Amino acid sequence: MNNNCWGSEKAYQKHFYDGRYIGCDIGNPRYDHYARLFGADGYYVEHPDQIGDVVRTALGGSRPAVIEIPIDPEEFPVPATAVRRDASRGGA
Repeated sequence: MNNNCWGSEKAYQKHFYDGRYIGCDIGNPRYDHYARLFGADGYYVEHPDQIGDVVRTALGGSRPAVIEIPIDPEEFPVPATAVRRDASRGGA
């Protein structure tokens, strides 16, 4: 899954620093193209309904495969320490 950012870092910056993002948005190459450069099969999923077919095709092949699935960079996991905002700041 590719969200073109350092997702865990961005999530912490969202939850602990009110969305002041520094150095977490990045650009990535298309990993499906990159895989092909090294002799693997590369697949790019544009719509969620394609995932099943792409996974079946990749698993049925005889070479290593990379499946790239772009995801929304604004969807963040809630860090385990977000329950306690002071957990990463060293204070109570």
